[in-house]
Amino acid sequence: MSVTTNLLTARPPATRHMRVGLLVLMLFGVSAALSVVGLGTVLRPAFPMIAMLLGAWLLATGRREDYVALTLWLFMLTPCLRRLVDFNAGWSLVNVLMLAPYVTAMLSVLPMLKMLKARRFAYSGLFAVVFACVGYGLVVAAIDNRFFAAIFDTLRWGVPPCFGLFIALDPERRRSYQQVVTRTMLLSLIVLSLYGIYQYLVVPPWDAMWMWESKMRSIGKPEPYLVRVFSTMNSPGSFSSYVMAALLLVMPAMGAMRLPAIGLGGIVLLLTLVRTSWLGLMVGFIFLLLFGASVRARFSILVALICLPLVVFGLAQIPQGAEIIDRRLNTLSGVQDDESFLDRSLGYKNFFNYELTAAPFGSGLGVTGAYQSYNASPNAKLVDGAIIEIGLALGVFAGGAYLLAILTTAVVACLASFRSKDTFLSSCGAVVAAQTIGLVGGMTTAGEIGMLFWITAGFCLMPQLVSRPAMRPRSIRPIGALLAKQSEPFR
Repeated sequence: MSVTTNLLTARPPATRHMRVGLLVLMLFGVSAALSVVGLGTVLRPAFPMIAMLLGAWLLATGRREDYVALTLWLFMLTPCLRRLVDFNAGWSLVNVLMLAPYVTAMLSVLPMLKMLKARRFAYSGLFAVVFACVGYGLVVAAIDNRFFAAIFDTLRWGVPPCFGLFIALDPERRRSYQQVVTRTMLLSLIVLSLYGIYQYLVVPPWDAMWMWESKMRSIGKPEPYLVRVFSTMNSPGSFSSYVMAALLLVMPAMGAMRLPAIGLGGIVLLLTLVRTSWLGLMVGFIFLLLFGASVRARFSILVALICLPLVVFGLAQIPQGAEIIDRRLNTLSGVQDDESFLDRSLGYKNFFNYELTAAPFGSGLGVTGAYQSYNASPNAKLVDGAIIEIGLALGVFAGGAYLLAILTTAVVACLASFRSKDTFLSSCGAVVAAQTIGLVGGMTTAGEIGMLFWITAGFCLMPQLVSRPAMRPRSIRPIGALLAKQSEPFR
């Protein structure tokens, strides 16, 4: 049986994925041990530097696939490490350790710019509008003397599209990128789901401390069976978005670990009690059912339905779990009596009637409570809806341009997945569609959740890439052949 080898690195893919997995495990294991022995204060500034150096080394040695895996793991595991550090070294209102995934993902900017210079990208204008709007929000915030919060929000809003463009501009590695993303999401679905179930049953003291100190009362009480599961991430919303995306990416994949991952992921997704992600998963299911590129993509829906009784049986073994979820499901059919729905409706009403007219040009980045889960700022304005957050930050004109660019990107990505015969791209289109629907409930194009939107959109937009023609002597390269080469899609 032959072993498929990555031509760019001349190493078997399984060996390389195992190697980066061990690196990530070692990094977080050593960091957790250092926090326990009292070196948490040193770890706070050191961990982002170590993560960034590791990412730079992977890029410098041509291991871009491993760099992508490292970045995804950092977004998923760093919040839990932050809680461990705070538990052992004392609560920190502003913890720079949380910058680790962003500064590591930001390393993609340089190779992205080099690739963008060497090739034409059909949708670079959409990304330019997004970056221009983010820059506008930073300038407005700086004028309003809110520079630090704006810098953090600039990373949240700007890094994910940079990372998505980094993937879209590298079609030579498309297959290896697909492998590493699929395997990373599969493994993370198992690991994070198991920790999430443990969190629901026990509530570790570092998680309980963070719940009290961050004052996020919407995620339940720090007691067994009363917490809305957020696993190793910052909130149930972030965690549920990753579980939803992982399920959509893993279902059409192959492998024996797929079924237990789907079962565990289904259980913890219900325990998050995030209805927007439940709705997004159903949208993804419908997308795969109607537009799946292969029979296997459609058959994955049948696999999910087969696993559903197992999920229900698993929840029945967890005290109070089935009862809480049943109450949450009932609110879907009676939203007019649901407190969360009424609060969100009131928030949109106040936004359009008062807040948007009070600041039509926006207040700049960092004005909302999106960063509260990172630094627990008591002065942050909490919002419940991406449209409100975009409008408050960017105003009518820049906010409208940003939202239009996002929706256009989503439509183009979904259309590209329609035309593709790649099962993985069908799953990516399903994730983009689900994340776009999620804009009603929260900011799904920024922060850790935004990484999912832009990575999957990057895969969908990748076939739209065309190569710049090389300069050749006219006697060797006729003009007709040159024009034909320019119009040929890059594959």
